[in-house]
Amino acid sequence: MMPRSVMLVEDNIDDAFLTKRTLRKAGIDAVRVASDGQEALDMLYTSGEALPELLILDLRLPKINGLKLFTEIRRNKKTMALPVLILTSSEDPKDRETCLNLGAIAFLNKPMELPSFQQLLA
Repeated sequence: MMPRSVMLVEDNIDDAFLTKRTLRKAGIDAVRVASDGQEALDMLYTSGEALPELLILDLRLPKINGLKLFTEIRRNKKTMALPVLILTSSEDPKDRETCLNLGAIAFLNKPMELPSFQQLLA
């Protein structure tokens, strides 16, 4: 089922633009963007806004890296069930294994392609 709301955690403005465009093509317009791990935590825990239906997470982030952020999301009762899709330039097998062990719904490499994304959510 296609999510209606997404939080994208991405520090590269070009990658964020491309991912948002791909999401729009998939019919998802409600996309909030955090540019670093700390901003994402603030948005999830202190903004007062509803949780997104999907979190798309880059691993290489300033302030708090993606793996630490993902670990915190899984530890917190408010967000432990939040679906997380990893979208990264990392090709490290350890990153992939760690993320899948934390319950990532997928580990995709940038740039995200619309058919891959739609197939994942079908």
